[in-house]
Amino acid sequence: MTSASPVISAQGLRLTLGSGAAAVEILRGIDLHVPKGQKVALLGPSGSGKSSLMAVLSGLERATSGKLEVAGADFAAMD
Repeated sequence: MTSASPVISAQGLRLTLGSGAAAVEILRGIDLHVPKGQKVALLGPSGSGKSSLMAVLSGLERATSGKLEVAGADFAAMD
């Protein structure tokens, strides 16, 4: 593993869809650090949150909580 600064850095990402009794926690406490140039594969069974994580990392979905930085910039501030 390289010590380069991560191009994607996620800390404690959570994604909850719905509210109240219908709330479903999709992602819970995801930590991910991807250095520039590194290839990453997301593997897991159906329903494990792979597509939901990619939706959050790409900005299609907003994380319920946690911190996401892309190229050193706070993703929440990129509107």
